[in-house]
Amino acid sequence: MSQYKALEKIKISKIVKKIWLITFLLIVLLIAILFLPWQQNIKGYGELIAYNPEERPYKVYAPISGFIEKFLVKEDIFVKKGTPLVIMRDLDKNYFENLDKIKKNIQRQLKNLQINLSLLQNKKENLKENLKIGLNVYNNKMKKIQNKIKSLENKSVSLKKNLEITKINYERIKKLYKEGIESKRKFELEENKFIKAKIDYENNILEIKIQKRELEITKQEREKFKREATNKILETKKQIQDTKLKIQKLNEELTKINIKISRYKTATIYAKEDGFIVRILKNDKNQYIKKGEPLFIFSPSYKSRAILVKFRPLDMPLVKKGLPVRIQFEGWPALQIPGWPRISVGTFSGHIEKVDPLPQKDRGFYAFVVEDFKDEWPVLNITLATSFKLIKSLATYTSFLIRFGITFFYKLIC
Repeated sequence: MSQYKALEKIKISKIVKKIWLITFLLIVLLIAILFLPWQQNIKGYGELIAYNPEERPYKVYAPISGFIEKFLVKEDIFVKKGTPLVIMRDLDKNYFENLDKIKKNIQRQLKNLQINLSLLQNKKENLKENLKIGLNVYNNKMKKIQNKIKSLENKSVSLKKNLEITKINYERIKKLYKEGIESKRKFELEENKFIKAKIDYENNILEIKIQKRELEITKQEREKFKREATNKILETKKQIQDTKLKIQKLNEELTKINIKISRYKTATIYAKEDGFIVRILKNDKNQYIKKGEPLFIFSPSYKSRAILVKFRPLDMPLVKKGLPVRIQFEGWPALQIPGWPRISVGTFSGHIEKVDPLPQKDRGFYAFVVEDFKDEWPVLNITLATSFKLIKSLATYTSFLIRFGITFFYKLIC
């Protein structure tokens, strides 16, 4: 090879050396990047809302059918509880008079029914008392008859005994009279005694039968009296129940009338709680508004805020309750390096409080992010429905970046 001196003059170009060096450094840099704690990012959309559903905006509806007389407040003005907001007037000028007539008519019917109810209750008590007295009368009468029957039965025993003795004497005297031993007069006297004893015994037996028949009749009369009196009491109770039902229905009608009158008298709508009129939906004084139509949207003051985050179904497994997040509000100066959520300026802390288990109609999943009180959100400059970004750091060293774009529905100073 020494004879080829041209090879010794060949040298590697400086440009090639630089290319090799740059390539080597890039390879080293790429290998080093593999060991950096980089985290994945995911995009989504959402809004800032009140966490308590009762503190979220709601529509206020017309209490009566009619026209708007006057709006007493303007949009986006803070109002206290009890502040008058809207005055309405009814289309029918005689509406209140008609309601008042109906009310007086119902009150008159109620008064008559109350009197009738009192009379029926007194009648029921009287019927019960009469039933009690009547049963006592029949019971006493039956007891008296039973005692008389018992007395007659005891008397019957003695009369029967007397009849048997008298009959024996009569038969003996009769035999002696036929034999001529006793006189005719004595025979006739014994015969009369026997006949009298027989008649007394038979009359006593007949009296017992009469008293037993009387007892049976008295029992039948007692049952008939009891049945008739009980039917009258039951009928009176039914009348009382019907009257009470009528009174109840009239009271319900009276309550409805009073509510209508109260609504008519208080056609002014008052604020039920502190808050804002966000949007007036009906402002034409010449437009007829039916009862139940929405007049305006009212947003009550809230105590707790939350971020309603929308994310794709693909990202669902990455979202769990309790995971920390970093929030960047739109319009708020901030810097966030993708992949390293801790390297940020102008962002705020929070954590996921709740995740909806099912997708909504737009096929997206939603989660609620609440404030971290160690790193509180800005108070005076952030309002509900503000657009923002949210950087979420997962416990699995995976995170996502959610970009929020929300239309301005209402403005509420925290």
